[in-house]
Amino acid sequence: MAICKLCNKEKQLIKQSHIFPDFLYKYLDREENNSMYQFNSKNKPNKIETGVFEKYILCSTCDNELLGKLEGYAYNNFFSKILESNEQITHLSLDYKKIKLFFLSLLWRASLSNKSLFDNVKLNQEQEEFLRKLIYEDTTISDNEFTIVAYKCDLKNKGYEDIIFISPIIENKCTIYLSKININIWLGSQSLPETIDVLKLKESGEMVIISTSSPLIEKERESILKLLIS
Repeated sequence: MAICKLCNKEKQLIKQSHIFPDFLYKYLDREENNSMYQFNSKNKPNKIETGVFEKYILCSTCDNELLGKLEGYAYNNFFSKILESNEQITHLSLDYKKIKLFFLSLLWRASLSNKSLFDNVKLNQEQEEFLRKLIYEDTTISDNEFTIVAYKCDLKNKGYEDIIFISPIIENKCTIYLSKININIWLGSQSLPETIDVLKLKESGEMVIISTSSPLIEKERESILKLLIS
């Protein structure tokens, strides 16, 4: 028996909790030798063949039910629609609370992990506790707090698309790369450009996803992959 990191109750903890949900891995094109990566404490990416687990941090109720429900919603209403769509611009009508808590749960889990892969993905204690309460109490915050914007990549070099990793937190911003989707999260409350305001996940549940072949996005991912093989 030990204290569950989410409910803060003494319970039997499960042996393995995914940092990222299983369903994300099915979108990786393994036939083209694409892989999942995470950054270690020296800002170097590590190749991972299977999902990343953390031992004994969550009870089965929190892992399978609370987080599981968020993952199920995200898969059915966000990822499957975006990754299987050929549209250049997709307008989604989402349950704001569920999808926001899902994205924040990924950041929270990565910050919580003791693995060296996530050493540079650390929230401060106040932020970590703030997100824990949101997730466990099933409450949410305004769209100007922990603002979220997502892009879908449609790059010339398809090898740059099918990777999963999380960047270090730099200048209060974190980017989570989930297959072809970039999830940008700005920590806390920040004054952001108008373009971000247009694209961000809104409290109404509206979210605009642009499929981009931007050279900047391609260069960003190319730079990461060059680092991987250097």
